[in-house]
Amino acid sequence: MNKVLKALKTVLVVSIIFFGLILIYGLFSRFTETAAIVSNLFGIFWNSILFFVFILILAVLGITSPSTASKRALYLSLVGVAACLFMVWQSPQENITRFQEEVQNHKMLNNLKPTDVSFIVIDNVFFTKAEQISLIVAALNASTWFAPRKGECMGKEAQMSIVFHTGQVVRLHISHLCNEDAVALLFIKPLPSGFASGGNAYVPKLPSTLEGLGYPLSMDY
Repeated sequence: MNKVLKALKTVLVVSIIFFGLILIYGLFSRFTETAAIVSNLFGIFWNSILFFVFILILAVLGITSPSTASKRALYLSLVGVAACLFMVWQSPQENITRFQEEVQNHKMLNNLKPTDVSFIVIDNVFFTKAEQISLIVAALNASTWFAPRKGECMGKEAQMSIVFHTGQVVRLHISHLCNEDAVALLFIKPLPSGFASGGNAYVPKLPSTLEGLGYPLSMDY
């Protein structure tokens, strides 16, 4: 039993060190591409592995704790509650699936070709000419991973749709970042009751590109 407790302590120490490193990294760097990917992976780790460790510790305490039967029953009932939350609310499968979707979304933008696009719509403005589409796609190709910080200064959100020749439609939300020639882009996953986030991207040069095409993004922060 001592070996089990030592193993639990080791897992906790490693988890705390890992969390500390991510926290330090976040404090001293902007969420650039690498940092945003690490942040997403950390979310999977935090919501899955640490939740599992918590359940395991409760189970060990419930079985080994030299306490009354009622306290042991309380520990074990907490295990059941935590396990239900783990499976329903913070399912590791859901987190991993979400991360895979974000990877696919970024891959789609980075590999987007003008010849695949029929037209692009931003709010109610249509971009149908080949040269317009080429310029916008070139900016989107340069997108990187991004995790907006709390209180990030952004302009008014605009709705953007990329319509392919195949009929497929990719929906995005874009917002001009304060004092930067860049937008914060949000991938949209349509749902019957609204939409869900499919991740974020940082797109440099898109505001100046759109302004050159006669559509300046809102600077109303």
